[in-house]
Amino acid sequence: MRNQGKFMTLAEFLEFSSDKAVSGILINIENAAYLASKGLDIIRAVATALTNCSFAKQTTEKVFIQSDDSAVLSRFKEDSPYRRILLIKEIISDAPQPTIYEIKQIADAVNHPRSSIFPNSGGFLVTITDVGDKLQTANISVYVSTLRNEFMALAFNFFADHMLEVANYVSQVGVDGGTEYPATAAAYMRSPCYNFMERGRYTVLPIQPGS
Repeated sequence: MRNQGKFMTLAEFLEFSSDKAVSGILINIENAAYLASKGLDIIRAVATALTNCSFAKQTTEKVFIQSDDSAVLSRFKEDSPYRRILLIKEIISDAPQPTIYEIKQIADAVNHPRSSIFPNSGGFLVTITDVGDKLQTANISVYVSTLRNEFMALAFNFFADHMLEVANYVSQVGVDGGTEYPATAAAYMRSPCYNFMERGRYTVLPIQPGS
């Protein structure tokens, strides 16, 4: 019903996550500079909540801090057990070494649009870039966003099969993660179709962009 329920504070969410024994949490921080200009230090608020909660004091579950602002990630760099993810909202086609070096100074991972890996034109995939390979070679984890179940969001090469898309990003490209439907990814990772490079009993043939 309308207006039912309530908003959960970050502190409440962290305790909720601890009780549910999740494998990890991701906190996305955006517009930090604007909030600071209004007198709200969102970075300090997040850091304080993490320091005070029991979730951040254990070593089993991971805490990810994601932001598109390098200044935010830099604030979490020193003496921080949290993994930092640089959010790149624009589609990129290359990852030059000077850029990779700058990223390594502030982040442990990069989250960029899926089209940075599989560029498409008119709904068809045209190639596979080496962006992911370059980042992973530099020991930077690679995440893609956003993988969805709805067939309207899929390139025609994936034949309206969201599981096929997940399979290609995981097994053919080797990304470290990225989906808004974790149940879909978990189902694939548990299936006999994973990993098609190992040629198990069932295989998912990799797509060939441009074919």
